[in-house]
Amino acid sequence: ARQMAAGNDGAGATPGVGTMFAPKVFTCMLEQARRLPYGDVGACGPAYHFPNLPHSPRFTRVWVQGVVVWTDGRGDDGDGRRRCVDRFALDDGTGPPLRIATPPSCHCAGTRDPFTRRTPGVGDYVVCVGFLAPNEEGGRVVATSSDAGGAGEKNDGRRRRRRVPRFTLVAERVHDLSREGDAQREAMWNVEVPEAFKTLEAAHAAG
Repeated sequence: ARQMAAGNDGAGATPGVGTMFAPKVFTCMLEQARRLPYGDVGACGPAYHFPNLPHSPRFTRVWVQGVVVWTDGRGDDGDGRRRCVDRFALDDGTGPPLRIATPPSCHCAGTRDPFTRRTPGVGDYVVCVGFLAPNEEGGRVVATSSDAGGAGEKNDGRRRRRRVPRFTLVAERVHDLSREGDAQREAMWNVEVPEAFKTLEAAHAAG
């Protein structure tokens, strides 16, 4: 994941304390994200923050990692090459799977062939940088009997009640880490995210 750099999200006048380059977050944290006033706009649109954190960064993009648990199902094109998918769901183990959209402008690649567009398949471990797009019914509890467009849930015909995620992540970069052979990638990610926010808190404490 450290091989993929994320650019400045443009939110806030001056990069520094309170502003981050696409902060590394757990997917569950996005349910707490809230839009900042309309005047605070970054390169990708409205800026967000975490009101539950004392010194939250301002951001338009975020960086997430996890296992792909669902795709829109187009699969291979018949000759063994994977076709691009428009949507997939990513699970980092902290909450419901996060819906991710991959528009044509998204750079999707793997380490072995960084120049060929290759969107991920189920079971791949990926890192993704993208911006937040509010879901129309985000935060509402609805009844469903299917995976409801990428929730990553088993469709067994039973009706369930679930909360619609507040956001879909519109990907700008997706990088497949599945073949890099790092058996500790999940454990490292579980350390990297809190350490990044601890560093931010330390910067505020230092004044």
